[in-house]
Amino acid sequence: MSVIRELDSEEIQTEEDAMDIFVKAAMVCLEKSYPEIGLNRESFEDAVNIPNMMKVLEICGGLKLNDPNLLGAALVGTN
Repeated sequence: MSVIRELDSEEIQTEEDAMDIFVKAAMVCLEKSYPEIGLNRESFEDAVNIPNMMKVLEICGGLKLNDPNLLGAALVGTN
């Protein structure tokens, strides 16, 4: 999950930057079981959609990125 720690970097400015990190993390999760998509970004992006990528991150890394409770907690501070 060291890839996910990159989200704390000051270089992360956009959602696209964060999505790039999520893609890298999901590829790491899949590289041993499915090297044909876990080691090639183009193949990964052709084979995996965003909801499935989030499921991979949830199962492999314990990240529940689409949890409505987390979203609600994040939005509380933005009012």
